[in-house]
Amino acid sequence: MVPLDTVEIAFKTLWSVYKETCEREPTKDDYIWVHRNMSQYKDVSRLFDQLLKQLSLKVDYKGDSRDAYSLRHYYITSQLIKGVDIHLLSRNCGTSVAMIEKHYSHVTTEDGAVKLKPANTLI
Repeated sequence: MVPLDTVEIAFKTLWSVYKETCEREPTKDDYIWVHRNMSQYKDVSRLFDQLLKQLSLKVDYKGDSRDAYSLRHYYITSQLIKGVDIHLLSRNCGTSVAMIEKHYSHVTTEDGAVKLKPANTLI
């Protein structure tokens, strides 16, 4: 996985918190969200919802409710707008191109207007 720079910072912070809390490096079999006794948080979505509410981010500017999946939608759409190849993006996100086109892509024709215009156009 190749995350956004800001997400990479968050992952590094989580890694550090894990090391401090559990007094060891995490392994590939460990959960990221654990209690001090190393048991897994069973409802991370509920914790994330509480965080969004505390930060007044639970609802977006259109009035739509946000949840953990909103981050995935944001990431995929922003990468498509930046021009990241959809096939590479699908591999990075562990999903199919068809799934991205059907459910995640909110890219409009206007978003790609410059790229869609032929290079030798006078208009």
